[in-house]
Amino acid sequence: GNNAYLKLLIQNNGSAEFLTGEMLLTLLRNNNSSLNLYPSYIYPDKFPILKSKFQMSVIYAFKAFEVTDDDNLKFEISDRLQKTNLEFTISGSVYNDARKD
Repeated sequence: GNNAYLKLLIQNNGSAEFLTGEMLLTLLRNNNSSLNLYPSYIYPDKFPILKSKFQMSVIYAFKAFEVTDDDNLKFEISDRLQKTNLEFTISGSVYNDARKD
């Protein structure tokens, strides 16, 4: 299809609740350019509260783009209560290996 899906397991190891806010996936090309991959769908579609020591699965659907092994995908999620942002990067090679499974 025209969409790619990224399933993430997010766990709150902190002592405070995490009220999920905006999420964004960015494709970081190996030539130093970047492209925001805005969601076409996010599950859960509401902004749930992630209690301390709990976890949730997030499915982020976006328009499919070719990701080379040298590219990276940066995922960012914000907390609306404490105004903190969490981000992590997935290498293109790890992403491509996971797609093969």
